[in-house]
Amino acid sequence: MKEFVKNNLQSKYCLGSATGNTFFLALEQRPERIDYRAILHRFDLDSALFVNLEGEENAHLFFRMSVWERDGSQSAFCGNGSRAIARLLDMTLGNTHRYSLLVDSGKIALNSHAKGYSFSCSIPRVEESLHLENHLFYLIYALGEPHLVTLDPLTDAELTSIGKKVNKLKLFAHTVNLNTISIAGPHLIANKTYERGVERITSACGSGSLSAYAVAKHLSQIANTAVIENRGGAIWIDTEGENATMAGQAHIYSV
Repeated sequence: MKEFVKNNLQSKYCLGSATGNTFFLALEQRPERIDYRAILHRFDLDSALFVNLEGEENAHLFFRMSVWERDGSQSAFCGNGSRAIARLLDMTLGNTHRYSLLVDSGKIALNSHAKGYSFSCSIPRVEESLHLENHLFYLIYALGEPHLVTLDPLTDAELTSIGKKVNKLKLFAHTVNLNTISIAGPHLIANKTYERGVERITSACGSGSLSAYAVAKHLSQIANTAVIENRGGAIWIDTEGENATMAGQAHIYSV
């Protein structure tokens, strides 16, 4: 089994997407060796994902993902990127192994799913509520990725303006993502995210979708199963207790 992994898990690059989020993926490579920012801007991609094998236990492989943005900053996590990585590993190694990502909070299982590819994690909690630019926001850390979520209906221009202003003024110790959401019913949330580092509204955001669900749960307005509608498509969330599985389409365009 180790020989199979060694022979198949070699350095490679590809482009991918998950629910409209677009990525440059580098397997068994380091960000300092590649001009990833030039690649992101050339192909108008959202983020660069570097994936490296950290360990193996029986038929279970553990990978470390690092997320790098268009402005050169590093993000804590990328939910949709995790599903793109699951697709890449499935194409590279097949179903001979189980895969997990190592994050600061522990391990995140990656799986194929009826809806595409999925990852599982704990449901984040609302840390605090605060008013910014006359809007009520809820602060969430989704696997370390900070989001400010509001239920106020903000236009693209308004969300972008507030996002740029909040991060420029350094109101927090770190930059933040901003979401505007609409809870359409107990099983449906519409989500729009301005992503830090990318510095624009993206077609979808995995950690943003998880944060949207967390706010709806905090307000007791969502069921255990829900669809998060992003511009790039749907993300399905199934929860059991305090754990969530997020699923959706993921594609690899070139390997």
